[in-house]
Amino acid sequence: VVYSFASKTQMGRFLMAVDHRDKWIFGQRILDGTTPVTEDYCKTIIQSFVNGADINIKLISHSTWEMAALNAERYRQNRVFLVGDAA
Repeated sequence: VVYSFASKTQMGRFLMAVDHRDKWIFGQRILDGTTPVTEDYCKTIIQSFVNGADINIKLISHSTWEMAALNAERYRQNRVFLVGDAA
């Protein structure tokens, strides 16, 4: 299950269920690429996401990634077609 948020206060955030109980992947778009993404920074963002609710946050790992896209040089070669999400 993946929850993607579109409200003004939550835009750019997503929550993905790992085990549907207590393990989740949380992601947030970060516009300022100069802010160091530390464990404390991540916990602060998650705490703001739950509106300050008292939850126990155990951060297993954290990282950053940059969204990118590529276009295929061709979508068909002989009888093989590139279609769907891969295209």
